[in-house]
Amino acid sequence: MMQRNDIEKCANEVLRQYNIVGAPYSHIKEICENEDIVVKRTAFGPNMDGAFSVIGNQKHIFYNSTMIPSRQNFTKAHELGHYFLKHPLENGNAIYCYNQNVSEDNKQNLPRIETEANYFASYFLMPKRLLLSEYSSIADVLNINPYCPLYVDSQSCNYRDWTIVSNSLTAIFGVSKEALRYRMETLGLLKFNL
Repeated sequence: MMQRNDIEKCANEVLRQYNIVGAPYSHIKEICENEDIVVKRTAFGPNMDGAFSVIGNQKHIFYNSTMIPSRQNFTKAHELGHYFLKHPLENGNAIYCYNQNVSEDNKQNLPRIETEANYFASYFLMPKRLLLSEYSSIADVLNINPYCPLYVDSQSCNYRDWTIVSNSLTAIFGVSKEALRYRMETLGLLKFNL
């Protein structure tokens, strides 16, 4: 399995290559066009989130059109992860990603390439440098210390701060609260006790 820091370097290299300094999810279409990847909305069944496929010489990312936009963003970034991490295609033509494999919190025991693609999606959509910067700005407004973990428990003031932080950051990064929570926890920015 690739090391997480190598996956993060790969995601950061893609961001650097495309000069992306904000809202990475909004650049997925541009990246796919430049990499000659066709992105297609598909009405998959309820158990399928997406797929990366090569048909002839044409690369495709398919994503489930019935998912909420933040989940679609994560799935598209996950599929880009398969591409940029050079994962081998199953049966020579596709990698099918079922919803139990595209995990925004990455806490499940998944196949290696699915775990790697999940890490890529998280690092790509919420790059450390940008997430720290945006969180620091919000923390300043809320008068909380951005260098200590935001502690979230059942106290109304702590939960209020999390609500403000998560609503702001999910809008900026186009991700779900689950994906944001996991990324902030792994960066030591958040401690949940609910």
